[in-house]
Amino acid sequence: MVRTLLCTFLMLFFVYSQAQEAYQPIRPYSVNSLVQDYDCQDISGVEEASASMNKPITSKPVFKKNAGVSIGTTTYDLQTNVGVCRRVMVEDNNVYAMWTMSHTFDLAAPDRGTGFNESNDGGETWRMAPTTRLEEERNGWPNIGKTANGRLFSLAHFASSTNAVNGLAFTYRQEGSTEWISTAIPVDLDATWARAAADGNTIHVIACRFEGEFEGITAGVSYIRSTDAGDTWEEPILLPRMDEIVPANGWSADTYFVDAKNGTVAVVLGKYGSDLIFYKSVDGGDTWNDPVIVTNSPAPNVDTVNATDTDEPLFEPTALAGGQISVIIDNDGETHIWYDRIFNTLCNGQPGVCYLPNSTALMYWKESYGVGNAKILGKTVRMDYTGDCETVIDFNAVESQSYSTSLVGHASAGIDAEGNLYLAFSSMRDGAFEPDRPDRMFRDVYLIKSMDKGETWEGPYNVSDDPTSEDVYPSIARTVDGNVHLVYQKDQFTGVAVNNANGGTNGQDTFVENDMQYVKIPVGDIVTPMDLNNTCPLAFTYVNGFLPNPLEQCPATIDRFDTHVFDFPDGDLTDQIVISHTFDINVAGSEGYWILTVTDSDGNTIEDIPLDGNGDPILQTVLEDTDPPALFVQPLVEIGGSLWTIGEFLEIDVVVGSEYIDAGAIAQDEGDVFGCPASVTVDNPVTTASPTPAEQPFEVIYTATDHTGKESTASRFVNVIGADFEAPIIQLLLSGDPNDTAESGSTFTVDVQIGAVWEEPGFYAFDNVDLDLTNNVVIGGETVDLEKVGEYTITYNVIDKGGNIGAATRIVSVQDRTGPTVGIIGPVPVVVPCNGNYFEFGANAFDEVDGSIQIEIGGDCVCPTMAGSYIVTYSATDASGNTTTESRLVIVQGACDTACPTDDPESPCFGVGINDNYELYQSVNLYPNPTSRILNIEVEGINGANIQIFNLVGELVHTETMQASNLSIDMADQAAGMYIVKVNTNEGSIAKKIVLEK
Repeated sequence: MVRTLLCTFLMLFFVYSQAQEAYQPIRPYSVNSLVQDYDCQDISGVEEASASMNKPITSKPVFKKNAGVSIGTTTYDLQTNVGVCRRVMVEDNNVYAMWTMSHTFDLAAPDRGTGFNESNDGGETWRMAPTTRLEEERNGWPNIGKTANGRLFSLAHFASSTNAVNGLAFTYRQEGSTEWISTAIPVDLDATWARAAADGNTIHVIACRFEGEFEGITAGVSYIRSTDAGDTWEEPILLPRMDEIVPANGWSADTYFVDAKNGTVAVVLGKYGSDLIFYKSVDGGDTWNDPVIVTNSPAPNVDTVNATDTDEPLFEPTALAGGQISVIIDNDGETHIWYDRIFNTLCNGQPGVCYLPNSTALMYWKESYGVGNAKILGKTVRMDYTGDCETVIDFNAVESQSYSTSLVGHASAGIDAEGNLYLAFSSMRDGAFEPDRPDRMFRDVYLIKSMDKGETWEGPYNVSDDPTSEDVYPSIARTVDGNVHLVYQKDQFTGVAVNNANGGTNGQDTFVENDMQYVKIPVGDIVTPMDLNNTCPLAFTYVNGFLPNPLEQCPATIDRFDTHVFDFPDGDLTDQIVISHTFDINVAGSEGYWILTVTDSDGNTIEDIPLDGNGDPILQTVLEDTDPPALFVQPLVEIGGSLWTIGEFLEIDVVVGSEYIDAGAIAQDEGDVFGCPASVTVDNPVTTASPTPAEQPFEVIYTATDHTGKESTASRFVNVIGADFEAPIIQLLLSGDPNDTAESGSTFTVDVQIGAVWEEPGFYAFDNVDLDLTNNVVIGGETVDLEKVGEYTITYNVIDKGGNIGAATRIVSVQDRTGPTVGIIGPVPVVVPCNGNYFEFGANAFDEVDGSIQIEIGGDCVCPTMAGSYIVTYSATDASGNTTTESRLVIVQGACDTACPTDDPESPCFGVGINDNYELYQSVNLYPNPTSRILNIEVEGINGANIQIFNLVGELVHTETMQASNLSIDMADQAAGMYIVKVNTNEGSIAKKIVLEK
């Protein structure tokens, strides 16, 4: 049976020794005529390269500026690890704002907590700036919200150096009251860095953890809900399949967001360098959809050492999440998402996630776009303030204060009653350098808006518009009421002092007082400014370090170049690149250079000749197309996403009088991977008016022609038959490879996997007339239970149009090859003094299939009167015959040499078999375990049992005879630790362990 994988053939047939220009550049992408110096910075550790550069402070103020009002201050200047949570809200004519506040000018910040201020006249006037936090315990990262029953709340996380309180802090003020009540959310004491959203009286919370894990996921994100305005909280849960899609090394702080409206809840997660994951519930968090991978960009799998020199890009550079996320559910229930982007590409010559700082903009996605279709917001691309047509930063000379984000980040979204969208963000300001640190660039806060559900955007409006201050961490009220209510943090120094105090090197040098600024911007002020400098397009060519070579007579297309181009304010201009060259594409061996040209909407044009790591143009050689196309006419079947030929059907049949539908042929050629595929024509003489004579089938001839005119031909033979009496074949597979097959009725063996679900290995069905019938196969027989050892018969049946039945059978033999787990009770090793008392603690065993298993104790008989070492063994055998054995070393220590008799029932050598009485072991119940004081002992069906309790050094600490089948023992006088409870009855003796906690 001949099978050929077509895509494998393609890889082998069209390998060109020079089809791809591979080199080791100094930088991972070229430097074009406008981009003189930039580098690939990895900000996964927050920091970027530092150097000095003397530049003047230059700025072209082009926007009207609304002066902000200071509503509070803080010396603790880290308002978030990554993305900004909701810090301001508006209700009627009241505006409320919260932030992380401290006034101690140091990292310890023992007074750290929620700063709160409010305005009762729409933001015109505010109360005195707060000097103390709302809560009693140290905390941070407050989320603001209000429930339907009038509770204005802050949801933050405790961060007490004394560890007096852990988990999340829920602090609220009831409407009409001035008293704040602070409580701990008791259901998840490891949760921290929360995001919260209120919808009616339901509060939706997502949080990760500082250390440790949740449900096996490092720093795992949990979802917590209260349906009664915070009076009670449900146990935390893991959202669906999160354990399957968790990024490498788990989750990170503040890389998620939650929004809720009218019973719809949206949760989005996306740490640095991961895909963006979107969850949605339309029933208030009761049930959730399967996760949607918004970015649809699987991690690269590249071997740069052994890479083949094919023209195929090793992988496509794609935009991934940077961790900065904002989410809004609109008035129609559709979710809108904004995030900062980084690239999945080669970073310094190695595969991975690479921060291309000059390739920064915010991405926008909504559900109607579909997976993988996020758009660049051109209005968030960094703007040209200095009039030189560019905003490129030389990161060999300029130190980026990253704030754990890109040069553009801190997205925060709002919405008005008509469904119009508003977005605040921060961006490094072109030409605005810190006076005493001219290698550091200030940031401004901006606003844009969309009046058509995100299709087009107006702005940007520069909110802070100050080239002499650092303006970051913008947060806007979810509700836009004709004005955008916005708070942000402002000081005179770039970076964060907390980072430097924590051991960083590119933060702010000292703690200073930061203003928390409030601004109210009328939505009509957010317009596209007329007098700004338009930025020239910025091209990033062959980001992966591989540039496609030309093939004779085959013009290039942009999808062959690992490149992207973006522009302010046009956004992504990649599809507008014009490709030209200085070589003669029609002459093999001709040499020259690629030229990529792009022009933005204002007529700014860049012309890029890709350069190597030394800054030299990369010389190209036009390759010769040497071979005609390959042509495949055998019937095809798709298995595992690949097309395979079925060798048994070199001829096919068609029933007399029926319509013959030609199955076509597949051509493969060198030009396929260069964007110039071959074409196929067919000469079809088949008629079905009468049967064909024996040995005289019709010959259908196919001709494949490549882009240079080279041809190849192949034939398919067609028999016209009177009736179809031939049954289809069903071929069972053992894996996804059709060459790995199983005969009908053969045994397919799997090991028992408790909790697993049977996965069909695959099959295909083919018929002489109807051809591929795989989708028509009906599977029946027994249901495979992977939790139960045994043989299961699965049947496969298919009927062709002629009524012929094809059948196959698979016998699945589920086998248990894993032995029980044996747990030794008590210490290992045990040290017994000479002539002391050896107590056998015993062991227990559990099997994933059979449950609890009886232990057999063997090995050496411990003799306390004979010094030496003894090995006691504990064996357990499950129903499938798998045996597990563990052992305990027992040392009799001292100077004694009296052997124990082995045939004397009164011999001090005892203990072997202490838990052999399995029925008795099962009838004894100890609870609670662990216990803090009272131990309850229950022995089903037996009165008068003698109870002995030993500590782990073998001392008898309590003995008592039960007068009934139940006994309670007060262990208040015993130290915390593990104890062994020995139960002696007329039916035998057993031992179990308990834990006493204090």
